[in-house]
Amino acid sequence: ARYGHTLSVVHSRGKTACVLFGGRSYMPPAERTTENWNCMVDCPPQIYLIDLEFGCCSAHTLPELTDGQSFHLALAREDCVYFLGGHIASTDCRPPRLFRLRVELLLGSPLLSCEILNDGLSITSAIATPIGPAHEYIILGGYQSDSQKRMQCTYIALDDVGIRMEPREPPEWS
Repeated sequence: ARYGHTLSVVHSRGKTACVLFGGRSYMPPAERTTENWNCMVDCPPQIYLIDLEFGCCSAHTLPELTDGQSFHLALAREDCVYFLGGHIASTDCRPPRLFRLRVELLLGSPLLSCEILNDGLSITSAIATPIGPAHEYIILGGYQSDSQKRMQCTYIALDDVGIRMEPREPPEWS
């Protein structure tokens, strides 16, 4: 069982693929004891590319992705996926992270590159809602820590230049 992951769709060179990243799963059976039998661990920080046309999948390890993470947001535009926030189980933290993954679907084998960007969000379990025909979103809710809900709203736009984030007035919370 895997949960807390994201699945995004990328388009490159006339091809389409799905990108699976993050999530948690049960501890491997060989590592389980009576005390930790139902413990969850972050999945390894690998990118899985799924080719729906040919029914194949490949796993990719990138040096920029050093920790597994869960409950992050993933927003995709063309050949890029932006990963925002997330929770790292091994350190129990929500660092303000922002990664840009670029996927080039070349003949033979794909080319993946990852860049760590500044100005990430410390956020988990939030909702990203599209707000127009372009790649524009409002991020609502989520958590900043185990006991602190995130009460801000953030506008996000994805364009040819990259990602742009701006704070917005939140709705009346009840």
